[in-house]
Amino acid sequence: MLKLYLLIAVTIVGKALVAFAQEGIEAVAKASSNSPQEWTSDDERNPWAGHITSETSTSNSRFDAVRAFVDRAMQLFNAPEAIAPETLVVMETTLLEHFHALLDLMQVDGDATVVENLADEVLELHASLQDILDLITSERKHEKGTDSHKLSEPFMGLHSKLLQRGYQASTFKKWAQSAEKESNPAAAYGEIAQYLMFEPNAIAYPLTSLNEVNMYLDKAIAVPTYNILKTLSTFAMDSTPEELTLGEETIRNNANSDFIARMVLADRLWTKKWTSEFSNTDEQLCEEVLGYYYKCADDSIQDLLDTGGEQEMEVNLRLSYEWMHPGQANEFFGEVPEDGLEALDYYQTLTQGGDELMSAEAAHRLGEMHFFGDTHAGVAADASAALQYFQRAADSGIPHAQANLGLMYANGLGVPRNATKALKYFELAAKQDNGFAVNGLGFLYWTGGDGIERNATLAVELFERAVKLEFYEAHNYIGAAYLDGAGVEKNTTKAFEHFKLASELTRSRQALFNVGVLYYKGTGVARSCTHALKRFREVAFRKEVLPRFSVRHAFDSYTAGDTTRSLLENLLLAQLGHVDAQVNAAFLLEQRRPSFLEPSKAAALQWYKHAALYANDSESMRKIGQCYDEGWDDLCPKNSTLALDYYKSAGELGDAQAWYLVGYLSWTLDGNWTAAHEAFGKCKSSGFPLNMPCLLPSSILDVWEIITEITTWWKNFHF
Repeated sequence: MLKLYLLIAVTIVGKALVAFAQEGIEAVAKASSNSPQEWTSDDERNPWAGHITSETSTSNSRFDAVRAFVDRAMQLFNAPEAIAPETLVVMETTLLEHFHALLDLMQVDGDATVVENLADEVLELHASLQDILDLITSERKHEKGTDSHKLSEPFMGLHSKLLQRGYQASTFKKWAQSAEKESNPAAAYGEIAQYLMFEPNAIAYPLTSLNEVNMYLDKAIAVPTYNILKTLSTFAMDSTPEELTLGEETIRNNANSDFIARMVLADRLWTKKWTSEFSNTDEQLCEEVLGYYYKCADDSIQDLLDTGGEQEMEVNLRLSYEWMHPGQANEFFGEVPEDGLEALDYYQTLTQGGDELMSAEAAHRLGEMHFFGDTHAGVAADASAALQYFQRAADSGIPHAQANLGLMYANGLGVPRNATKALKYFELAAKQDNGFAVNGLGFLYWTGGDGIERNATLAVELFERAVKLEFYEAHNYIGAAYLDGAGVEKNTTKAFEHFKLASELTRSRQALFNVGVLYYKGTGVARSCTHALKRFREVAFRKEVLPRFSVRHAFDSYTAGDTTRSLLENLLLAQLGHVDAQVNAAFLLEQRRPSFLEPSKAAALQWYKHAALYANDSESMRKIGQCYDEGWDDLCPKNSTLALDYYKSAGELGDAQAWYLVGYLSWTLDGNWTAAHEAFGKCKSSGFPLNMPCLLPSSILDVWEIITEITTWWKNFHF
C-alpha cells in the first residue's frame, strides 16, 4: 500500500544535511536547536548577509525580526531585477528559521486575551511566510525555464484539451497558431515541441519524423531548456561531426545554469567521451565531476521540498520486466483494472459494498488517489479532497489511514495544522504497530512546537521502534540524531551507518544525499570522491528532468502502446547517463519494431555495452552474453565460454534470468549437472515471479542429486 511519505524526512533532515554540506557540522547543530532565535544582519546593504542568533529579548522583538524579513523579501520580489538562485536558497533557509521561531512564540502561558492576540499575530505572519515560500518556488521554476504558468490560460487550456481528448487536427492547429500571440512565443513553441515528442498513446499526434518537432524547437531556441532538448536530439540521432561539435559547445556553455546540460556534461566527462579543460588526473576529474553531480543532487533535494517531499518510488521501470510480467495483481484487492477511470470506479464501488474491511481499505486507496493525484483517472492532487476518504478509513480502524491523517495534521496538508490531532491519530495507528505512525510520533517530539514539548531522547526511542517495525526511513532521523548529538551521544560513525542503512533499505533520495555528503566530507567514514559521486549521481536521477520528460513517462508511453515515443524519450534521457533509459532504449532497439528511428540490434548492443561498462548493469551483461551465445546476426562471434562468463557476472549482480541461462548452458553444453543445479538453485531463490523459469529444472535436478547420492551410497556399500 502507498503511504504519504511526504514532509517527515525532508524538512528537518534535508535542510540540515544541505547546510552541513555547504557550511559544516556547526550548521547542523544550529538547524536542530530548539532555542528561540532571530536573524541578525551583518550588512544593512545586503538583507541576506547575516546569521541566526539566540533570542534573549521580548516576543515583540522576535515579531519585529520576522516582519522585517517579510518586508525585505517582498521588496526583492517586487523589484524588476531577477533573483539569483543562490539568493533564493539563502532566503528559504532564513524563512525556515523564522518559521520555527514563530512556533516557539506559541509556547507561552498567560492571559487568554494575550494568548489569543499572540496567536492571531503568529497566524498572520505564518501566512506571509507561506506566501513568500510560494514565491520562492515559483521564481525557481521560472529561473529554470519550466514554469508553464508564464504562458496564458487560453494557450494552456488548448494544451489540456489535447492531453485529455487526444490529438485533434483542428485543435492542434488553433493551439499552434496561438503560440505567436504569447508574451513569450519561444516558450510556447517549446511547449508544442515537447508535446509532439513525448505525449504517448494511440490517440496522440502521429509521430513519423522529427521534422516538425525540430521546426518548433528552432523557434524555441531562445529558451535554454529547449535549445538543450534539441541538442539531446542531435546526440541521439545520426548527426554530422559539425553538429556534434556545436552540441558539445551548447552543453558546456549552459552547464552552470541548466540541470540537463550539467548532467550531460558530467556524464561525458566521467566516461571520458569529452576532454576536461581543468583536470589532468583521475582524482582531479572525480572532484570536477562530483561538483556537477552535487549541484544536480542539491536541485533534486530542493525538488522534494517544492513538491511536498518523498513519495514512493517505482522499484522497476525496466521495459524488459514489464514485457515479461505485465500488470501485477494488487496484494489486497486482487486484479485491479489498469485503466485509471475504471480503477477509480472500482474503488468507489467497493466503498459502497457490504464487506466493511474491504470498503474501508478502498476508501483509503481513494484517499491516496486524491492526495497524490492520478492523471490516468482524471483526479487532481488535492489533499483536502483526500481528507473525507482517509477519515472514513481511519474511523474503521485502518492504521495506514490513521497515520496519513496524522501526517496531514502534523504538516497542515489539506487541513489546518494541528499537532494535537496529529498526535491523536499517530498514537491510534502506533497502537496497531504501524511503523509509519511510530515514526510520525518521533517526528512530533523531534521538532516540538504547537503545544508539544521537544524531546529528542523520546524521539530517538520512537525512531528506533519504527525501524524495528520495518519503517526504515526512520534511520534518517537516527542518523541526524547521532550527527547532532541530539537525544543521544554524538557519534558520526553511527550517523553514517544509519544514513547508509536508510539509503539501502528505502528508495529515499534524502538518504542517498546524506550518505554522499558524509563520504564527500569524510565524516564518520573515510573520504571517498567516487563513493560520494555515485550517491549524488543517483540522487540527481531521482528528479523528474522536465515535466512529462522522465523514465517513468517513457515507461507509460510503452505501456500505452506508443513504442516510438518511448524509444525517442529513452534515447534522449540516455544522453544524460541514465542507466534505466539506456537499457530501455537498447531493449526497444533490439525489438526492431518499424519506426523512423531505425531500431537495430547493432545499436542495441552499443547501449548494452555502454551500460555494462560504466554502470556495471546486470541486464546489459546478460544481453551481451546472449549476443555471444546466439550470434545476433553475426554482431558477436559465437563463444559459449564468453557467454557463460557474462551470464555469471550478471548473476552475481542479482540477475535471476542470468542464473537460469548459466544453468541451461552448463546442463546442455557441458553436461555439468552439478554447476547447472547450483545455478538453478540461485535463480530459484530470487523469489516470485523472477524464479518461475527455474522451478521445474531445479526440482528435476534436486531429484537427480538424491538419486546420485543413493546410487553412490549403493555402490560404496556393495563394492
